[in-house]
Amino acid sequence: MVLSAAIQKLKNKKQFVVHEQYPIEVIERRRELVPILKDARTKGHTAVLKEDRLYIDNKRYYPRTTRQHPPPSAAMDQNDNILNYDISIFVESKLDNLDVLDVPKGYTYVTKNRKKMCKKSGGIAVIFKKSLETSLTFLSSESQFVQWMKVTKSIFGLQNDVIVGCIYIPPEGSKYSNLEAFDEIENELMSLKKVKDVHTALIGDFNAKTGILNDFVLADETLLDLFHLDTDNEIISYMLDYKNLKSYNIPLQSVTQCSCQPNTYGYKLLNCCKKINMYIDNSRIGVDKGVGKTTCKNTSVVDYLLLSSKLLH
Repeated sequence: MVLSAAIQKLKNKKQFVVHEQYPIEVIERRRELVPILKDARTKGHTAVLKEDRLYIDNKRYYPRTTRQHPPPSAAMDQNDNILNYDISIFVESKLDNLDVLDVPKGYTYVTKNRKKMCKKSGGIAVIFKKSLETSLTFLSSESQFVQWMKVTKSIFGLQNDVIVGCIYIPPEGSKYSNLEAFDEIENELMSLKKVKDVHTALIGDFNAKTGILNDFVLADETLLDLFHLDTDNEIISYMLDYKNLKSYNIPLQSVTQCSCQPNTYGYKLLNCCKKINMYIDNSRIGVDKGVGKTTCKNTSVVDYLLLSSKLLH
C-alpha cells in the first residue's frame, strides 16, 4: 500500500521515471489484451488498459476462447442496417455479460441479457447513435422481458417524454415461456407512469397472436350516466380514450394477413392493451395501414408496435 502511494506521487515528478513491475501472470494477460486494445482504437472505440483489465467504451472486456465462451450471435452482425437508423432494437440477441459488440463508429449500445441460463438465449439489445446519449435514459427493471428507455420530449417535439419498452417474450410453450411476463411489463409500466406524466410505447417480439380481436373496450355511455360518472373527467377520459383514434382518422378495426387463431399470449396482450389504453398499431398506421403484414416466416404476426393514443396524433 505504501509502495503504491509512493509510485503515484513519483509519477507526478518530472525528475523521476517510474517503471511498474507486474507479476508474470499479469504481464501475460496484458500481452493478450494489447492487440485487442489496438484493434478497438483503430475501429474508433475508446480503449483503456488498466493493469490486466481492458475497458472498451467504458465497458469491461473479458478475454475468452471459443471453447470457453462462444462469440456473439451472427444475427447481431447488422452494421449495414444499423447505419440506416438513429436507434435500432434487437430482440432474442442471445448475448451475455461477456460479449462486446462491434458496432459502427459513432454508435454505442445497451443490452439486457437473460440471466441464470447455461446457454445464451433471449435478450434485448438497443444500439443507438452516441449523439443521442444525453436524450436517452435507460431505466432499471426487475423484469427480464423488457428494457425500458426514456426518450426526451425534444426528440419528437412533444410536451412530454416518451417511455419506450423494448420487449422480448419467449414463445408460448417453450421452456423459457412465462405467462406472468405480460403482468410484469404492465405493472412496471404503470409504476413508471405514476412518477411522471409521459407518453408510452411498447415494441418488440411478444410471440402473441391476436387475430383481429379488439384491443379496446367499447364503453356503454349510458352506464356513465346511470352511475353518475359522467362528471368525473378522469374516468371519462379513461373510458373513452379509444375515441381519440377516430378523431385522428385511425381505424378502430385492425386487419391481418395472419390466419392463425389467437393464442394465450394473444389474449394476455389484448387484456393488457385494454387496461392501460395502448393500441396495437400494426395495420393501423404507416405503410402497414390496412395491410397487417406478417412478421414471422410469412405466416404469422407476433411482433407489435403499441402506442398510447396521444402518440398517434
